[in-house]
Amino acid sequence: MRENVRVIRGQHQEPSVGIVDSQSVKWGNNRSLNGIDGNKKVKGIKRHVVVDKNGFLIAVMVTIANVHDSKAAYLLMRVLKELCSGVKVILADGGYRGDLIENIKCKYGYIIQVVISA
Repeated sequence: MRENVRVIRGQHQEPSVGIVDSQSVKWGNNRSLNGIDGNKKVKGIKRHVVVDKNGFLIAVMVTIANVHDSKAAYLLMRVLKELCSGVKVILADGGYRGDLIENIKCKYGYIIQVVISA
């Protein structure tokens, strides 16, 4: 369905640019499945997603909340690669900077561009 909507909007069927981000959310009372996101003070899980410019999901992964975005990014990029997505460039926020950018480029071929909003 995503491909059909993209074509109707005058876009290529497969996106070449993805946007990665995460969201920490409260999740139940099971201690083994909960972590604490120290930055956001949320006890629960974290959803890591890659979407296209329309916000349509391309890849998704869930971890406990205390997993840093940069650590989860390796696994998320592996998921994205296994989905045979046409994504080549991935826009990210400051949580995805550092050695991660070069490591992901070498291992998976994705170019991560960190976008800092003013």
